[in-house]
Amino acid sequence: MLKRRFDLRILPLRYASSLEDIGRLRLAKLITCCRVVFKLGHLLRRFRPDVVYFVPALTGLGFYRECVLVLILKVFRTRIIYHLHGKGVKERLSNPVAKELYKWFFRDAGIIHLSPLLFDDIGPVVRAEQVAFLPNGIDVAPQSRGSENGREGSSPRILFLANLVVSKGPLELIDAAKVLKERGVDFVMWFVGNPSRQLSQSRFKAVIAKAGLEDRVSYLGPKYGAEKGRIMSESDLFVFPTYYERECFPLVLLEAMACGLPIVSTPEGAIPEIVEDGVTGVLVPPKNSARLADRIEALLGDGRLLRTMGEAGRRRFRQRYTLAAFNIALAGIFDAMCLNGIR
Repeated sequence: MLKRRFDLRILPLRYASSLEDIGRLRLAKLITCCRVVFKLGHLLRRFRPDVVYFVPALTGLGFYRECVLVLILKVFRTRIIYHLHGKGVKERLSNPVAKELYKWFFRDAGIIHLSPLLFDDIGPVVRAEQVAFLPNGIDVAPQSRGSENGREGSSPRILFLANLVVSKGPLELIDAAKVLKERGVDFVMWFVGNPSRQLSQSRFKAVIAKAGLEDRVSYLGPKYGAEKGRIMSESDLFVFPTYYERECFPLVLLEAMACGLPIVSTPEGAIPEIVEDGVTGVLVPPKNSARLADRIEALLGDGRLLRTMGEAGRRRFRQRYTLAAFNIALAGIFDAMCLNGIR
């Protein structure tokens, strides 16, 4: 849709070679950055765009690198539309120099953000009229859950799907699983995702064993594509007890909704916009394993409620979070910002 409505030129901005490389300063990155600066200047001279759509890093060394690119754009008097996918600005504003730099960075730009719930992070350095809100969308076909395919009677399956980063809540979920087992609740629990420096595969399996949960809890490792889809479709409840300080709009929750999975999560970032508490799932306080266990037990004890919440989540996904809906809304925002001006 965007290609049909706009004359586009794309300048790829990729500096890291892997996830582990993100945030590291290396000579190869500096060389790549210099090449990007040269290509941007060349493109601006030849193409003369009416507006530049830019997804910037907002913190760390990446932000200062983006400032170099924005300086070039401002020298060419090019209008900018930023599309923000992270947060971390507000915590840096106690430094007056950083605050002025962010004000300069956002001045006269249009801004697309994921949710009004995230506006507080940038509110001190932008004007409200600069900002339009657009939730992410994903290209995932809604799938049927295993319980809808004749799986009634087997133990309910709880799924955690994320990298094994401590702040995503896997250890809290293990603690909750221990409580559930002690209460005699019937369940099995699957953890899917890449190990991390904090939680290697061996360490996480040791945590499971120490909790006495080897008969209930399995770490399946990272899964992708059809295999990940199969695991999600065979699950009954999705649990994501994150307290990651920069949690914004976790796409894994959209995937769970597309599969008709009710969700248990926390009110971090824009999650309260994604998960309608009491309708498509429930929200619990972060770092609270006891409350987490209580809510999981209540949901597993009410199969009708599980199905109702899952169906409501699937409807919500179809209405709000498909890639088609995202593209239509994004094109509309471009039209409005270009037509009405963004200065």
